[in-house]
Amino acid sequence: MRILYLGFLISILAACTIVPVEIKYKPFSELSYSNRISPARIYNGDIADLLDSDFLLIGYIDVRRNIRKCYEDNACKTVTDGMPSEKDVLVAAAQRGGDLVILLEDKDISEGITKSVCTSTSVNTMTVNGTVQVYTVCDAYLMVRGRLESKISRALVWRRNPDSAGIEANTRAIGIAMQTLDEEFSRIKNKKVTSKRNNTAHRSEGKVSNEDSL
Repeated sequence: MRILYLGFLISILAACTIVPVEIKYKPFSELSYSNRISPARIYNGDIADLLDSDFLLIGYIDVRRNIRKCYEDNACKTVTDGMPSEKDVLVAAAQRGGDLVILLEDKDISEGITKSVCTSTSVNTMTVNGTVQVYTVCDAYLMVRGRLESKISRALVWRRNPDSAGIEANTRAIGIAMQTLDEEFSRIKNKKVTSKRNNTAHRSEGKVSNEDSL
């Protein structure tokens, strides 16, 4: 007779899993570029000098390394094996063909998360192909709030590419970059507002998934 924790399984499948490293990349060109063997370098100079040196703005990259999650019940869990480094974004940029990056943001952040602990279960039976199976379902959860510690780096990626690094191509890429940044930072702002509203709702209600949710 097998015991099937169906309630738990459904909750886990529906939950948001926290992965060690999240990389988002938006290319600004339809062209594909070969990766660079060496990590990209951080550039702090004048953009005009890049344009004069045949560099092309090829994309926007967002690298987030989730470090640790801790909850009010003093339960902490490490999410990543290695500590975050400035090199993370440089390697990721090089893998997408970048030679230089202009860092827009590079900081440690702490965001609210929740987990739920099952406080009440019920046992049911069902017959499948003539075999009686017992399964346990969680009927009630206790929400526990916590914090997710992360390091996030956002950057514009440049590549030295004399064949296509013209004024027209860079003007188009910069236009896409501005739109991308507006959308990204609006998303971040909306996420913070939504998270704040959800936390308020959880305090007055209380059923959430069986795993972590951002």
